[in-house]
Amino acid sequence: MQWLYITPAALIDRLRYLLRLCEYNLNFNVFMLLLYTIMLYNSMKKRLDFRVEEYELKILEDYCSEVGRTKTDVLRELIRSLKTKRKPS
Repeated sequence: MQWLYITPAALIDRLRYLLRLCEYNLNFNVFMLLLYTIMLYNSMKKRLDFRVEEYELKILEDYCSEVGRTKTDVLRELIRSLKTKRKPS
């Protein structure tokens, strides 16, 4: 699913699009999709802030521009890639 992890701006855009699509006449499926989207966004409760050097930020921004993704998406993918298989003890 492409938009499982969604930024606030993307969430607002999706909601506006869905409302235009159904012209404010919500049927059950559209309502459930809206509810699902809101629940996904609300389930992300942790915020992480950290400092980087100017050149590191430039590297990240250049990469994001090249691949057409947000910094948040790229950093989330990096964090997920850090998972290691644990050996049974």
